[in-house]
Amino acid sequence: MSMLSAVRETMRRDEVWSFMAPPPSLDLDVSHGPILYLEELNVSFDGFKAINDLTLYIDAGELRCIIGPNGAGKTTMMDIITGKTRPDSGKAFFGQRIDLLKLSEPQIATAGIGRKFQKPTVFEFHSVIDNLELALRADKGVWPTLFAKLSSEQQDYLDETLMLIGLGEQRNAMAGSLSHGQKQWLEIGMLLVQQPHLLLVDEPVAGMTHQEMDRTAELLVSLAGKHSVVVVEHDMDFVRSIARKVTVLHQGSVLAEGSMDDVQNDQRVIDGVRRRRARQSHRGKCSHAAFQQSVCHASPPLVPHVPGSADVDRFGRRVDRAVVVVPGELEVTGFGDLGFELEVGVGRNSRLHRHVDHRGSVELAGEASDD
Repeated sequence: MSMLSAVRETMRRDEVWSFMAPPPSLDLDVSHGPILYLEELNVSFDGFKAINDLTLYIDAGELRCIIGPNGAGKTTMMDIITGKTRPDSGKAFFGQRIDLLKLSEPQIATAGIGRKFQKPTVFEFHSVIDNLELALRADKGVWPTLFAKLSSEQQDYLDETLMLIGLGEQRNAMAGSLSHGQKQWLEIGMLLVQQPHLLLVDEPVAGMTHQEMDRTAELLVSLAGKHSVVVVEHDMDFVRSIARKVTVLHQGSVLAEGSMDDVQNDQRVIDGVRRRRARQSHRGKCSHAAFQQSVCHASPPLVPHVPGSADVDRFGRRVDRAVVVVPGELEVTGFGDLGFELEVGVGRNSRLHRHVDHRGSVELAGEASDD
């Protein structure tokens, strides 16, 4: 844009400067039923379509489970809802009036959308009750924070939340001393004291014991009705224990939707699982020549003259780029950041890098794959 065009754009009479515009209304209207409207959303990352014409509706007070393989678009969908990612096209409304695509991340949180990531993020050197108090919905300005004093209503609300998340006995314990499951519950509590209308919960039971999983299921079910809850989870037993309605995402769009039994018996889901298993059984069977052609001849070379496996340390801590065009498997026996890019991507995070911190393998497939 030329300087003259920039001046003309600035002096337009049909618009006002952003700092003079009135703040957007954050009054939630769910009179028509749904609290979340996602319509015809599309997101592409470097040519890979992470979200493909996604349309999804969540009702007020509903508990919805979102399932699907890695790369299906679950994380990108939540990024759009919370303002972290902007779609290329489509609509995202919170209730009838709040256009999420016009709000910043803080504004979306203020409007009443809370998100819990898979890894719990609590203040480990503060007590449980202090964590809840710090997260309490209140004026976070400098002076109000310095001279804040809890009202009796706020104190009662904190006590109720402690009992709801099952940490009443750990009230004064340091958050860092809690078990993994208890930290997850504490973070859910920190969301609840912000009084959100919609909670997005990402893999809440990863790493939990069976007892903690049962307690988490009870907690999430108890929140439905008062809050709308969207749970993204890979553990199908856990999903079955809480699900009223399940949405299956596949390649960035809704593949199936309904009860758990309906989804499991849906032919499209069955066919997708069969194709996925067929690809998994084929991995690692490429020939030495094919492996060298696809990996060793990449730019820069990924694993020189190795027919199927190599230690991370043999080619360095980080690989900037490697294009894989046939199925193959790379065995990893070291530590570090392994970066790679598939010719057909599998999602922004998976496509750009994979952090290796234990012995295992990184599977690289050269076809449109859900992994």
